[in-house]
Amino acid sequence: THPVSPVLSLSAYPNPTNQPVTIELELGEASAVSFRIFDVLGRQLKQLGGNASIQTPGRLEQVWNLDTDTMSRVPSGVYFLVVSTGKSQKTIPIHVSR
Repeated sequence: THPVSPVLSLSAYPNPTNQPVTIELELGEASAVSFRIFDVLGRQLKQLGGNASIQTPGRLEQVWNLDTDTMSRVPSGVYFLVVSTGKSQKTIPIHVSR
């Protein structure tokens, strides 16, 4: 059997975008959650909300301001939001156009 993912839903909007992206996550059970942004080469550019922390069931929201951990703005391109929990990982492409 496969473990059931604690992630009930995940969305990122607006997408495509040239402005901050709102990330919404619905958790069905308490879980450690991390939100990370990667470029097309697989380099981690941003960790949103600090290190993975235990979140209670329900809706979580994060905002990505189209920047990196070093506070530089990302150029136009495709980026990948990776949301990880203790049991699963989900990825959403985010298209940035400047």
